[in-house]
Amino acid sequence: MNQPREICNFDVAVAFVKRLLELKAEQDAEMQLEVVYHWTREENVATIVENNLRPPGAANADGTAVKVVNGEALGRGIYAATNIEFGRSYGFGLSCAFLCLAVPGIVRAEKRSGHRHRHGHPQGLCEGSDCYRHGEVRVYRRSEHVLPLFFTDASQAARLKACAVEIAEFLISKGLGAKEKETTKAFKVGQTVLALWSGVYWKARIAKVHPGAYDVQWMPPYGSWPLYRTAQDAVRRDG
Repeated sequence: MNQPREICNFDVAVAFVKRLLELKAEQDAEMQLEVVYHWTREENVATIVENNLRPPGAANADGTAVKVVNGEALGRGIYAATNIEFGRSYGFGLSCAFLCLAVPGIVRAEKRSGHRHRHGHPQGLCEGSDCYRHGEVRVYRRSEHVLPLFFTDASQAARLKACAVEIAEFLISKGLGAKEKETTKAFKVGQTVLALWSGVYWKARIAKVHPGAYDVQWMPPYGSWPLYRTAQDAVRRDG
């Protein structure tokens, strides 16, 4: 069970797309699709694959209730992060986390009461908001805002993230979602970079820029190899 693999559930994917259609009609909804990661205990993996990530208090298909396992410091919801290393301790020894596509939806600012969480964070997910963001942390109120695609370890995360980006691009091409607000074009077409492949950085040239990913052409003696799609965070400057 603790190995990288594809785990997308058809019914969960349908629910995600339906939610994207609903959000498209909401004037204030944020539609930026992004990749997030969720760590959990081994005994929860099969249930999540079958039922999707669910907030505490929600019911699984078999009628069992989702319990609060790691607290609700930032509100009751589904906790995830844009960095796979964030929250690793919640895997309790697992080497793999869920890699998901996610959409923010309605994001409302907190009422400024002056009160902050004891660790210095704001109070988190507020009433009327679908999502809370703080740095790399995300908290989603509803399951339909998250689509688990893969179960991955750090060594395969960049490759599988690139696959997730392709799925996001397809949804965007159908008008279901938008590119991330953050600039993803740190490198330009034609620029020479170092790209990660099989655990090693190799010299390559940027051939095409995608949201959160690049197509790279390997440099000689591997110049005849086909273009390779890699995640943005698996590319670094040459020199």
